[in-house]
Amino acid sequence: MELMSRNDAAFFTPYHDCDPVWFSDDKSVVIYRNGEMRIHFTEPDGSTSVLRYTNDLDAKGLDTDEKLADAEKSGALEFHNNPWFEVVYHDNEEGEVFIGLDEAKRYAERIVAKYSEWQEKV
Repeated sequence: MELMSRNDAAFFTPYHDCDPVWFSDDKSVVIYRNGEMRIHFTEPDGSTSVLRYTNDLDAKGLDTDEKLADAEKSGALEFHNNPWFEVVYHDNEEGEVFIGLDEAKRYAERIVAKYSEWQEKV
């Protein structure tokens, strides 16, 4: 699996609400992007703004995981609410939570493989 440079759930937040971003072939396993994003961003001149959506990040030049992490490490960016990915499948409606899509996909693919093996035994 190729790792993405826009892996953080913040890059999958075009609006508030829950949004499916990946399905298994049989749709029994789904990855949702969930949660509200609220990031306080401090400009070089000291002014601050609130970033809520992916296009807000893009407008500030925070368009990769690396740039997002660097801004957070420097103190220019502070998450107050962050979105996440949730892997949901037929007998786990509460889901498993992940921040990165790559990690969520690896988990989802393991669940798909686990249940396909189980189906073969039945």
